[in-house]
Amino acid sequence: MRIIDLHCDTILNCYLNDENLHTCSGHINLDKLKAGGSLAQCFALFIPTHDAALAKFHKEISPWDLYQNLLSCYKENMELCSDVIRPALSADDILSNRDAGYLSSIL
Repeated sequence: MRIIDLHCDTILNCYLNDENLHTCSGHINLDKLKAGGSLAQCFALFIPTHDAALAKFHKEISPWDLYQNLLSCYKENMELCSDVIRPALSADDILSNRDAGYLSSIL
C-alpha cells in the first residue's frame, strides 16, 4: 500500500533544529517515510499567528520572515534530498516520481 500523508510540520522542525529530511529527529524523516510505504508527503509551513507563539518557536522574527525562512528551508531540503524525494505539483508528478523510484513532496 502506498500512503499519502496530508499534513506535517517537519519543515519547521528542520528549520529550528538545523536538521534536514534525512536527519530529522521528529515524527517524519525520509527513512520513516520509505519504511512506512509512503507515496507522497504534504509539508506545511506552520506560521504562528501572534508574538507569544512566535517567541516560543524562534527569537524575534516576523511571521513574513519566518515564512520566507521556512520556504527557503523547504527548497534547500528538496535539493539536498533529491536522491529520495522530489517536489510534485500534480497527480502526474506523483506518479512520475513513483515510477522513477522517488517519494513525492507536496507543499
